Parts: sequence; C-alpha cells; structure tokens
Amino acid sequence: MRFIFSITVSLAAIFAAGQTRACENYGAGGLEQRWESSAKDYWYSQSQGSRLMLDSWYRALQLGDTGTPFANRENLARYGFSFCDADSVDPIGFVLDSDEVRAPAVGLNCAACHTGALYRDGQEFTVHGGQAMMDLQTFTQDLFNSAASTFREGAPSFNDGNASAGPKWMAFSAAVIGPDPSKEASDALYLELANWLQYRSKIQASIDEGGNWGHGRQDAVQVILNTMATLSGPRADDVLPASTAPVSIPHVWNAPRSERVQWNGSAFKSRDIGLAGELSSGALIRNISEVIGVFGDIKLPDEDDLADIPFPGVETSVRLGNIVRMERALNVLTAPKWPDAFGTIDRTSEEYLAGAELYKTHCIKCHSLVDPSKPLEPIMDATEKAVKSGPYVRLIPAFAMEGNSGVTVDTDPMMACNALTHSSWTGKFAAYTNTFDAVETFTTQGLSEVELKRFEPGTETLRLIEDISLRIVYEKRRELAKLQLDDLAGSSAVLFSSLLTGAVPVAGGNWIIGQQATEADSPRPSTHHLTALEDVWAACTEIILQQLKRDPTAVLPAYKAGPLAGIFASAPYLHNGSVPTIYDLLSPDMRPDTFAIGAVHYDTEKMGLGFARKTSAISTFVARNVDGSYTPGNANIGHAFPAEGMNEVEKMQILTYLKGL
Repeated sequence: MRFIFSITVSLAAIFAAGQTRACENYGAGGLEQRWESSAKDYWYSQSQGSRLMLDSWYRALQLGDTGTPFANRENLARYGFSFCDADSVDPIGFVLDSDEVRAPAVGLNCAACHTGALYRDGQEFTVHGGQAMMDLQTFTQDLFNSAASTFREGAPSFNDGNASAGPKWMAFSAAVIGPDPSKEASDALYLELANWLQYRSKIQASIDEGGNWGHGRQDAVQVILNTMATLSGPRADDVLPASTAPVSIPHVWNAPRSERVQWNGSAFKSRDIGLAGELSSGALIRNISEVIGVFGDIKLPDEDDLADIPFPGVETSVRLGNIVRMERALNVLTAPKWPDAFGTIDRTSEEYLAGAELYKTHCIKCHSLVDPSKPLEPIMDATEKAVKSGPYVRLIPAFAMEGNSGVTVDTDPMMACNALTHSSWTGKFAAYTNTFDAVETFTTQGLSEVELKRFEPGTETLRLIEDISLRIVYEKRRELAKLQLDDLAGSSAVLFSSLLTGAVPVAGGNWIIGQQATEADSPRPSTHHLTALEDVWAACTEIILQQLKRDPTAVLPAYKAGPLAGIFASAPYLHNGSVPTIYDLLSPDMRPDTFAIGAVHYDTEKMGLGFARKTSAISTFVARNVDGSYTPGNANIGHAFPAEGMNEVEKMQILTYLKGL
C-alpha cells in the first residue's frame, strides 16, 4: 500500500521539487567551516525524496483540539526545530517534493537533522552538519494524532451522506479541496487520509513505544528497519519492534570522507561493488535508507504480480541524483572550530601541550587526528587493517563475547544489538533475491559464477535494506547519468540484463547458506523488547552466535570510534547521548543520571551541555529507572578510559587540547 496518495483534483502542483520554504541565509558566525555558498545552498534546499505529508494537508491540519494550525511556527519551535530567521515560514531542512507524478509534499532533508546551534552569553552559533536539538518523536506523535482526530470527525459524513462532519474535518477538507467541497471529493480525501494513517500507524506505534527520546535523540535506524519490514505485506496481527534505542543525532561533517558511518559502523562505504563508476555503493545505500527513514515513498509490486516478474523492482520517491549532489556538497564541509567568543586557545601553553601528551597516551589508538592542513583528507577504516598514514576510523566491540578480543567500549548495547537482531517477515520478500552478493560475485568472478539466493524467513533486515537500496540505485540510474557517470552501461549492465530476463539461476529459500527454508514465516527473536541490560547482553550474545553459525561473516555488536575534530560542538556524548559534557565523560564514576537537553546554554568549562534556556524546547534525559536500574538504551556506562582514571588537573588539560582539534 502506498505511503502517501495524492488527490489530483484538489491540488495544484505549483512548487518545483526541492523548493524550500526556509530562507537562504545560513551563515555561521565564528566556526570557520569553510563551506562554499553553492554547496551550502544545495544542502539546505534540495529534496532527497522525503514526503512526510501532502503539503496541502500539512498546511490545513490543526494541532489536536487547539484550533491552531499544526504548521504554526510557535508550535514547531516547541519541538526544537531551528529557523533561519524571523521571517522563515518553515524550519531549516523542511523542503517541498513534487514532480510530474507526485503532488507537492513537505518532507525533511539532511539539514533538518544535521544543523546544530550553540548558545552562550546571548550569542548563537550555527553548526553546519551538527546535530539538531529537535524532538522528532513528539513531533511525529502530534502530527499523527492530529491527523487521526481530523479523520474521526469526517467519519459521520462519509458513512452517512445526511450526517454532518465535525468542525475539524470541515475546516480541513475546505482548506485542501476548496470551499463547499462536494461529497465525492470529500469522500476521496477521507479515503486518502485513511490510507496514510493505516500505513503510518504501525510505524508510529513503534516510535510511541520507544520510551522517551527527548530532544536531540532519535532511533532513526529502527524506524528505517521497521519501514523496511512493513514492505513484506500487511498482516492484521503484526507488531513492529519498539524503537527503544535512541541515539544522539550524529554530526556529519566527516561522513562523506569516512569509510564507516552510523554509530555502529553498519554503513561501510568502502564495500564498493563497482556498480556506479566513481560512486561508492555503500554511500548510496546509506543515503537511500536515510530517505526511507524520513518518510520517503516506497512500495513493492502487488503480490499477484510478483510471480510473473523475474527481477522485481521498487517504486519509490527517492531522488538519487539529489542524494549524490548533497553528498558531494557535504564533502567540502570542514569541522567547526572553537570560537574566540568561548575563550581563546593558547596552543603553546603548558596546559595545552600536556593535554596533547595525554591524548597521545590514552586516546590516539581509537581517535585518530585530522591534519589541520588537510581537513578534507579521507578517513580510512582501520578495523581489520592497519592505516599507514592519515586519519582513520575503527569499530570497537560493544562488549566482550565469543568472537571478539581486546578492548571493549562497554557502553549501552541496545542500539548495536537492536540493529543486528532486527529481522522481517518474508511475505513479498520471498520473490526477491540477494542481488547485493550477486553483484559482488559478478564483479570479482564473472556472470557464469553468479547464483541468486532467495531470502529466508526471518531474514536480518539490514540485509534486506542492502538489496532494496541496490535495486533503487539501478532503477534510478538515469539520474546518475546526469552527473556524467556511465549510466551503468558498462559491465554492470550485463548482470542486470540477465537478472531482468531471469537468466541467472536461483537457489532455494535460504539466502545465507543456500538451502530451502522450512521455518515459519516470522521474524526471529530480537532484543528490542528487553527491559534489563543483563537480559540485552545475554540475548544479544545468543542471537549473534546463532547468526554466526548460519553465516561466519556475520557482524558482531560494535560502535565506531573516529577523529574528534570539532567534538566540542557535538554534545551530548556517547552514542546514546547519555553524557552531557566531555568532563563528565572523563568522570565515569560521577556522570549525572539526569540533565537538561535541547535548547541549553553551552558550558565552555566542562565542554558540553549547560543549564536550560527559557524555552519550551527542553526535555530531561533520564538514565535510570525508578528502582535505580539502568534503562536499556539510556545507560551512561562504559568508555572508562584510561582504566585508572584521570585527576582534575589532567581532565582540564585534555579538555583544553580537545577544544583546539
């Protein structure tokens, strides 16, 4: 079922795809990120294909029973969204998406989640590529509930032509369709809204059941995985796993240059399969999955049609060309620099030089340095191979278990475990095959060695995302051709021509080991529902060991460690945002279990979140349950380096050094 349906009789496609309602002045004072204006403008203005809601609906919707437009600026500011200036209608990153097929819809692009702000002594600094302090969970809850209450008020008129609809429905339908809409047009709108609510309901329920994310944190990975799971087809009794592992929205100023991205390093950009010339397939898959997670349209063929299609495709609003251009725009963005307004840095002082020595002793093995004279240098993956020179990123095991050795980070395991243990119903995926592995085989061994393998029941959803994203890359290849690429006309076209005609042999129902599956069509056990850390560690270990038996190359739970350039501008810390300042990170036995998050003043001494500003865009982070136990997903444990700890003088020395990175 389509995510968003359009009512062509009620909408005029007057906006071009990607047109933004936000202003064009995105200057950042004092952080020296060297972003050329053309790249910056593209980043902030273009659509990736996100379609949160039809624009006419979004403008007409009321917030609950308040009578206030949902899109009212004061309401949106309450969620922590940032605006460019006093005249902006929409927040930064809210853009329009439309084309000759789809009516205008409002959606979110990268800038919505990855534009930060620092406040200190009445000054505000914009952090390009930083983390937005928005409460996306409450925003989506209120949007869905407002749409649902409007829908309910339309039921009397839809069910009985002689009955009157409620005032919210009457105002909504008049705003969308026009004054005095006909019964036929009103009923069509009612059914369109019903379809939107039906699709969103299960995904929204998983968000609602995910605890309290608060400002600046979201479980985007889980939303992506759950959206993918729903593509298998509707089931009346299915319940998606709760989104119980919110993470701090990551900064992205290093993302295009880093071989591994995402907190758990699950997006491996260098796992390139030679599909699209100069582009890394890993980067494309990461960005496509991001669009899926922020409400992009995506639909598989109807089940009745799948049996007759050798290589089923994907219908989607993803704008691959724009995704590539935005990645390139971000590639020339550098890390923010500590502003003089926060205090000058004397790099010749004893405190700074002592901090540099401490960093080399305790931090450099995991957190490499970016040469200030080469801020755009590639950041290579050092997880399994040594990097001879330049900055690097590596995965650190989340906790000790069979299969890993050495240093473990021992932070909250929920995000890493939830991502790896999420699996899906087979449903429509029974007609799909593992194209990603097939392309890898093709590029290394040739077409004669390719054998497609079908998805098994309970397939790990991360693998499904790889496959579906790869199909989207192929189907959107003409968008890449506009970027002067090879339109996949080289050797890759040989493989896809064979796939489309069904000329490649297909193995049985188990894509991991190539054997016919006999298990019931249902997801495997996961960690999402567990409420005690001890249970998460135990279940995660057991599930991963089972995955290793099926596939020796299965990934172990881990978190990414990389360069810390600009780290001052990315509080709170740890992957789950459970530590407010770097000082607290260096004080593992004294970390606060509660603190304000959102619109706060910057703490220049401890380097991170300070006291709350006078605004409603504030929430309270809570690490523990009422009984004193840690809430899985919120635990502020781990990263206790060095093991012997640091004294107060050493902490201040290393803080001084970190400010200068």
